[in-house]
Amino acid sequence: MVLPLAVDAEIRFGFLNGSRNYENLSKYTLFKNQYDVFIHEPGVRTAGIYAELATWAQQHGVAFSNNDLWIAATTIELGGKLLTYDADFKRLPQLRLA
Repeated sequence: MVLPLAVDAEIRFGFLNGSRNYENLSKYTLFKNQYDVFIHEPGVRTAGIYAELATWAQQHGVAFSNNDLWIAATTIELGGKLLTYDADFKRLPQLRLA
């Protein structure tokens, strides 16, 4: 399982703004270890895909958050399928969904 760095950051942000930061962070660490989760850090290739997606979205009048674009770019770069409940991602035809 791969988590884009943007997802890892959002999870940690949520914990820091909650009342059980250390408890949740501990459980998150156990989850990552149990399922051998890899945190993908964006690189130059990811940035290029991000730019292409952002340009496509702008040209088609579709708004996405920056983090959603990083998530999509990572998924496309790795040739994977995105597992999400966020219906917004259906608006990106370049992205394969699980």
